Amino acid sequence: MAKKLLLLLLALSLLLSSCSYQVVEDPEERTIFGAGQTAYALEADAPQEGGEHTLTGDIARALRWIGEQLRRFARWVENGGGEEGLPQGEETPLAGATPAPTPVPTPAPTPLANGARGDEVKTIQQRLREWGFMTDSADGIFGKNTENGVKELQNYLHELGELGTASEEWLLPAITGEEIAEAEFVADGVISDELKEILLGVGQFALYREELSRGSQGAEVRRLQTRLNTLDYLTGGIDGQFGPRTADAVSYFQKRNGLKQTGVADLDTQMLLFSAEAVKSDRPEYPYYIKVSIADQRVYAYAWENGSYSRLVRTMKCSTGLPETPTPTGTYSMAGQAGRWYYFSKFECWAQYAYRIYGPYLFHSVLYSEKDTSTLRQGSVDNLGRPASHGCIRLSVEDAKWLYNNCAAGTTVKIY
Repeated sequence: MAKKLLLLLLALSLLLSSCSYQVVEDPEERTIFGAGQTAYALEADAPQEGGEHTLTGDIARALRWIGEQLRRFARWVENGGGEEGLPQGEETPLAGATPAPTPVPTPAPTPLANGARGDEVKTIQQRLREWGFMTDSADGIFGKNTENGVKELQNYLHELGELGTASEEWLLPAITGEEIAEAEFVADGVISDELKEILLGVGQFALYREELSRGSQGAEVRRLQTRLNTLDYLTGGIDGQFGPRTADAVSYFQKRNGLKQTGVADLDTQMLLFSAEAVKSDRPEYPYYIKVSIADQRVYAYAWENGSYSRLVRTMKCSTGLPETPTPTGTYSMAGQAGRWYYFSKFECWAQYAYRIYGPYLFHSVLYSEKDTSTLRQGSVDNLGRPASHGCIRLSVEDAKWLYNNCAAGTTVKIY
């Protein structure tokens, strides 16, 4: 109770000090101004023009207000006090006082999430790409792929115990206190203030944690593979397993970036790999190189990897031209898609997924009597694996569709 009495006396002291008056000399008349209030005439009972307030009236109102506060305090003491504080009553401010302006609250920072746009989003995307958590381009648009990249980072930091309580409160808003430590962690893809500080700060994220080589596995390998994929050294294969292909990709990265080729992701390799200074692979525009072996009656598709089209990704059984209507040999830059369905008027038949090599020569599916899959000519299917065409290269429907969808115009084919 004594503490509350002291607080009340302090409040009354502040009130009385705010009601101080000062005399201002005027050459024509003497007036008195209340601090922060309207001027009143010296004559106690003479109202100002357009108003009814007087000096004595003002003081009387102040005294009445002080008396009301004392009565409220007395009632509170009679009721035994308590932690609920003084009884509340309607406060009567001094007449004529100018209300203090209401402060405008500073809005709390909004976490970045799906749908956000701008330069800050672009910077964060670049950092996610550099650190091996995202492969998409940095376009300044916070979409689903960026959200997935943020989730990857959140899970990674959580596993290492480097995601603080502030972020976990964003991720688990309904859980508080000791329960938060026991709850299952769920990454939400939202960039909290703490996560933003990690992403935009300098030296807050450890780029290198351990040396990686064949046989290594886990989150660090996955991050390594994701970054190699971003720089076109590794296509697919982001599985957290450091195998021969990952080793080859690391070795070629080292070659392109002036490091000793070991195939081991050591300190120097990772510090350069996870930075903006990393040099991309020299992979060409076209992801595949096509070879057709007339002798084998096979079509081979090779992907670019570590300096050459060296990785065989698909082998397709085919039918090339008959001896009297041979398929021309040579190396060509192919013209591209010729039609989902293609009609050969000379032979009165149809084929699916026609892809033009050059001139009249195409890759296409087995044959149909009509533009209808139910009219398949079984003989063209049975002949796959031996010469049977009039110069085009026939494939199964599935293989023709793959080539049609995956090889852009300009892809190189070598027929030999």
